[in-house]
Amino acid sequence: RSRREPPGPRIGRGRSAAPVNDDDLFTDPVTAASAAAEAIRGLNHATAPAAAGLGCPADAQAVLAALAMTAARVPQALAQLRRFLDTEVDAGRVRIVDGEHAGDPAGMLAETGNLLDHAVISARGLAQLLDAAADTLTWAAAIGLDTDNGEREH
Repeated sequence: RSRREPPGPRIGRGRSAAPVNDDDLFTDPVTAASAAAEAIRGLNHATAPAAAGLGCPADAQAVLAALAMTAARVPQALAQLRRFLDTEVDAGRVRIVDGEHAGDPAGMLAETGNLLDHAVISARGLAQLLDAAADTLTWAAAIGLDTDNGEREH
């Protein structure tokens, strides 16, 4: 199935994807989601070998633990998005103007709900796997040169 842009502008608030200020992160879901995406983009750059952003296994463990926490928070946001969509469709405030579910908000909601349910399961699994990966690094340490005995743990 094709994923193309709708033929006209999306009906919404037309907000910018760039964060305006920290308060928006807790009041504007579009800004918050965009900031999360940009943070992961920054992490991708910071963990690249050329960036030398990781100095020891403890750094990798801390990143994995933070990512596990991030993934663990995703299911709540997805559930809240689903409740919002349920409410809007049930109240008759959504119309589908084109595409696979044209004229069928309930059909769109059923498919979206199913996909969100699977995404929640996947996010929970991701959180568990990342947490387990972080745990395996708990006792890992870097070895470097030390003036006393030739080894140093970080």
